[in-house]
Amino acid sequence: MDKKEYLFEVKRCELSTKKINQIEKKYSQKVPNVLGEVLSFAGNVDFFDEERRAMDFDEIVTSSEELNIDFVKLGLVPVIDAYDNTYIVYSFFENVWAKYNIIDKTMFKKKENLEDVL
Repeated sequence: MDKKEYLFEVKRCELSTKKINQIEKKYSQKVPNVLGEVLSFAGNVDFFDEERRAMDFDEIVTSSEELNIDFVKLGLVPVIDAYDNTYIVYSFFENVWAKYNIIDKTMFKKKENLEDVL
């Protein structure tokens, strides 16, 4: 699966209100449509392209504990492991998609569309 195929499948996936509600409750934020689609599709594919791994929904939910980064406090939802300690995240505070490096604690390549960050 490549990036284009991944995005196509995410768009056509049936929304999971259970997953969306769980993230909304955890972050105390309303989940935007595209993030809801990504969350709903989580668990349906692992690797796509050479340097991307879609995170499983349980990984997304427990990412703060697993990676020792308070993603909730930062308002970041990691959804794709982009390797080299970098994750593709949605930022609730800035309403953008971006890459976040957990070692440097920096957010970069901020874009309005997920496709532009992939």
